Amino acid sequence: MQASESIPGEHWPHAMSIRITDDFVIEELLYARSALHLGENGVPPVFPIPDVGNSRRPDHFDLARADMRWQREWASAWQRICPSAREVRSPTAEMQHLLDTTRDDDLWEAINPSPPWGDAIDRDACGRWRMALHRVDDVPLALTPERLALPALVSAWRSGLTTVVTVPFAGYFAVRTHPSHLIVSYATRDDPELYRRALQAPLA
Repeated sequence: MQASESIPGEHWPHAMSIRITDDFVIEELLYARSALHLGENGVPPVFPIPDVGNSRRPDHFDLARADMRWQREWASAWQRICPSAREVRSPTAEMQHLLDTTRDDDLWEAINPSPPWGDAIDRDACGRWRMALHRVDDVPLALTPERLALPALVSAWRSGLTTVVTVPFAGYFAVRTHPSHLIVSYATRDDPELYRRALQAPLA
């Protein structure tokens, strides 16, 4: 979002550009957690609660394994979305053996096997839930969340903010994971007072 037209009385810096984004993988992981009743895994509850459709745990579902894989996928998704210090390490002996003995065509599946919930969730129901999250009504420019919280947004931008990531968590949620990235719930961004509070959140 960048100022392309002026609104009387507003003071949007000409150079200020703020990206508002979401993430398919994050939302699918939250849907899978809710639909298959996985563990909370230290992550807030989802809102709105999705219709699980025909999602169901398959026979002999290994909940502990699914939870461990879910946590790895969750951490990996956020490392991709938000900048962070990344340490470059040499492959472990196990990984090096895998690289040396696995055909290139099979390597991706060997390193990233399909998650245990891959065929267990109703993808049509998941798609409908995501579409509902992203429904956009015709809102006048002056009434968009960023315009309503403009002074707080400008202050956050001056401190380095460039990206706001929205997630379907219940209630107020705001974490400034990096000077450039703020994670907020949809409910937080939709409430001007909560959004102002979120934009003032300190770096985690």
